[in-house]
Amino acid sequence: MKKLYKSQKHRRRNNRRSRRAVKRKNERRCKRRVAIRSGAVKREIRLVAPVNFSLIDNAVEALFFFEEFTKYGRRKHPVFLDMSEIREITPDAILYLLSLFDLLEEEHDFSQVKGNLPSHKPCRAVLLESGFLEQLKGRQLPRLRGRNILSIETGSQVRGDVAAKVISFAQSRLGRRATGQTSSVYKTIIECMANTTNHAYKDEAQGTWRLVASYDKEQNRVRFAFLDNGRGIPHTIRKNFHERLQTLFQYPPDDGKLIRSAIRGDFRTRTRKIWRGRGLPAIYSYCKKGEIADLVIVSNNAFVKSATDTDVLLKRKFHGTLLCWDFLR
Repeated sequence: MKKLYKSQKHRRRNNRRSRRAVKRKNERRCKRRVAIRSGAVKREIRLVAPVNFSLIDNAVEALFFFEEFTKYGRRKHPVFLDMSEIREITPDAILYLLSLFDLLEEEHDFSQVKGNLPSHKPCRAVLLESGFLEQLKGRQLPRLRGRNILSIETGSQVRGDVAAKVISFAQSRLGRRATGQTSSVYKTIIECMANTTNHAYKDEAQGTWRLVASYDKEQNRVRFAFLDNGRGIPHTIRKNFHERLQTLFQYPPDDGKLIRSAIRGDFRTRTRKIWRGRGLPAIYSYCKKGEIADLVIVSNNAFVKSATDTDVLLKRKFHGTLLCWDFLR
């Protein structure tokens, strides 16, 4: 038979036990709320890279992937980059991924990223031989050198030795000798490096550039990519040439029109030269002369392709400026 405790003593004891149990339960709930608010408990987000991991060949899907990575990084969600399904890859996408790593770490103190490598052997080789893993901060890994790729170089100053290395790589793979055209392209690469610093705003920190080159044996061409992590060409033009825009355009221009105007030399920089005398207009002229081919410029919300003289408005913003072109035999 169940014994009943009805005395005053037992009732007081049971009330104390009940109050302690409720208090412990409320404390556990409070700890969970604080943990969630502070970001201590956040599930890992798995982002699957597109099969064609390329900005110049698959800009829409690639930019969606990069936007998702940036979004969750800013929220400080742990992210797992699943690159196992990649079947095509171009070095420009590798450069931009590294640039976003820097952006999230510097501006949002975010570094909770894990990932894997492509299961497709040629794509995995491109990623490893490009120096991607070596470029990640905190990684002390030996660089895997490949004959058909010039590993990623980075800097914030003009590096003549790096520009010469790019020219030498293209010449050796394509069997070309040094010519006047070679000198012109060398100066163009130097100008790209200089623009990273000279086109930064006066109140901003110095920018960083990255470049890489790869040899496509099937098409016998060297694909070159240069990435400037600044604010982008359209953003720079709108800030520095507001009055000039009103005389050139009847209506506010989109980013594509601004870039196409810049390569025509319609704007003057703080140095009072037309895009520093060479820069974008020079690159565009070399492309028209056939010294380089398939020039592509991606910046902010514009994708400009010189081969067809067209521009595409991008729905997702590109942080910085990407220039890609091919060296031909």
